[in-house]
Amino acid sequence: MVLGRTRRRLQHSSGAWESLDHNNPKHSWVMASCLSMIMLGLSPTATHAGLFDVFFGDGETQQLPNPPAPIDGNPYDVTINGIDDDNALDLLQDTMLTTTLAEQGVPDRIFLEARIEQDKDDFRQVMNAFGYYNASITTQITTNGNDGYHVIFDVTPGNRFHLEPISVQFVQGPNPDIILPDFVALEIAEDFPAIARNVLDGEKEILRTIRAQGYAYAKLVRRETTADLGHSRLSVQFDIALGPKMVIGKTSYVGLLGIKKEFPERYREYEEGDPYSPQLLADFRKALSRTEIFSKVLVEIPEQPPENGVVPVTVSVDPGKPRSFSVSLDYATDDRGLGGKAAFVHRNILGSGERLSLSIEGDQKGSIGAGEFVVPRVIFGSHDAVGRVVLTSEEKDNHEEYSFISQAGMKRPVANGFSYELGGYYEVAEIKDLTANTDNWNQLTGFYLDTSLDTRDDRLNPANGFNIHARVMPLFGIVDDEPSDFIELEGSLAAYYAIDDAKRYVLAGRTRLGTVISSEHQKVPDNHRFYAGGAGSVRGYDRDIIGPLDNQNNPEGGRFVFEVGAEIRAQIYGDVGLALFAESAMVDEQPNPQADTDLQTGVGVGLRYYSPVGPVRLDLAIPLEKRAVDSDFELYISLGQAF
Repeated sequence: MVLGRTRRRLQHSSGAWESLDHNNPKHSWVMASCLSMIMLGLSPTATHAGLFDVFFGDGETQQLPNPPAPIDGNPYDVTINGIDDDNALDLLQDTMLTTTLAEQGVPDRIFLEARIEQDKDDFRQVMNAFGYYNASITTQITTNGNDGYHVIFDVTPGNRFHLEPISVQFVQGPNPDIILPDFVALEIAEDFPAIARNVLDGEKEILRTIRAQGYAYAKLVRRETTADLGHSRLSVQFDIALGPKMVIGKTSYVGLLGIKKEFPERYREYEEGDPYSPQLLADFRKALSRTEIFSKVLVEIPEQPPENGVVPVTVSVDPGKPRSFSVSLDYATDDRGLGGKAAFVHRNILGSGERLSLSIEGDQKGSIGAGEFVVPRVIFGSHDAVGRVVLTSEEKDNHEEYSFISQAGMKRPVANGFSYELGGYYEVAEIKDLTANTDNWNQLTGFYLDTSLDTRDDRLNPANGFNIHARVMPLFGIVDDEPSDFIELEGSLAAYYAIDDAKRYVLAGRTRLGTVISSEHQKVPDNHRFYAGGAGSVRGYDRDIIGPLDNQNNPEGGRFVFEVGAEIRAQIYGDVGLALFAESAMVDEQPNPQADTDLQTGVGVGLRYYSPVGPVRLDLAIPLEKRAVDSDFELYISLGQAF
């Protein structure tokens, strides 16, 4: 069978298969198109059957001995003329041995001619996959004067075949109630190019659309394709057995060890008796997987259709480890020095998915302890109940903070990475102003609204996607023994783009914008002002040092902050990588930036080791607008990317 021979050659120990990136969309044509052509099984008219013999076979790959390793010898280069279709040209270059093994050379001209002859089958398969069923090829071999050869492929694509209207026939007879997908969107409508992969993808979408209308057991009985060589047209007919229309029956669970049945039931969006929909079952599986309680989730229906038209659903799960503990260390040459964090999480503490999280982090300037308790899907049947406390004991350059913060609210995790949280806020804090030598107690009450949209492909080492976060928090209470009310507004955006398909080169950027809205005579406590500088902000500067300074060069913070940063990350050798970055920020006392507000910028270089648990980061940064208060450089060591 031709496919077997093609695959065998591609699997050559020094051949093209190893050079293909299976995640590369261009290279994926190598496998998808060849498989598409075999599966399509063209049935031409009898008088032209020989042209399509490449598509017939018993479906088995012959196991022939591996070919000998290529012999290095005379180099040669390759030119392919006559193909205007870039996709077809790319696929030819990635599959034909003449092109993929060109750098290895050949021992002599006879060997080269044999290699070219081998490639003729691959040429026909590639051209047929893109609808060029009458394509022909001629070759020339010339010498280039350096004991090498120049191979010229002259291709005559011929007329490209286009599709006749796709025909979908039901074994049970016509069914006007069935809604089919948009063939134009699938690129298989009349007069579209007869591309094999599009036809097969369209077939899958037709079956998916039919099953979504309650026909859980719809299946393809026959695919018939007929080529009209005289008019360069291809007819395709799908014969489909619908099977009975189904409604969803009882849902049963297997493997709920230590987990109450009521927990997964909270995530079930369908009811018994609803029309069958594979999307509902897929959404159910995804929702259970996102809880992080199960290591495996399968949502299945019986292989054979039940006679009563009611299809039961079986959910099989493997509970994951409910408890986890983590420890991390970091270091910076600013006043924080050596720091670390320890965290504990129990994901099912009461048996219904209740999540308890405890953490403590600290450095030479203080510590923060936090606890969070989440009860999933108990508010309105779709919102999580969230309770949170934070204890802070921290010394900054201009003040010391000892505070207790509590929050209680509801959170709605929504599909596609979007979520929001709304709740109440209470804070009591002792703020010692080190510059004014005062000691004040503050009490604040209010509410908060957090929204986020996170499409990152990895939390510790993102290569694609973005993360948007916005927060609104009106607060009122007593600050320095005086009434005060203000509104905090803050938003941030981080975006990532992998330059290459292997995700070894990544462009990353971020920005942050915040303001505190209040009247000028009302005080905003130090721990609710904005600060910038240091790790996670602008590397190259001490923590919080950007912005207004008092007469002792301590940061005062401000009511406005703006940050922006960019970084290019390159995994250059194995698990070792480099990074170049630049970051800037401004902090202003006014709620909106003033014309004379300085923008401080830091630049630097980083070393990365991509460990199994995430990148270990070493960054060296310098300030471009160095002031007397700034250090010559800052050094940072941590786990995970800077943003």
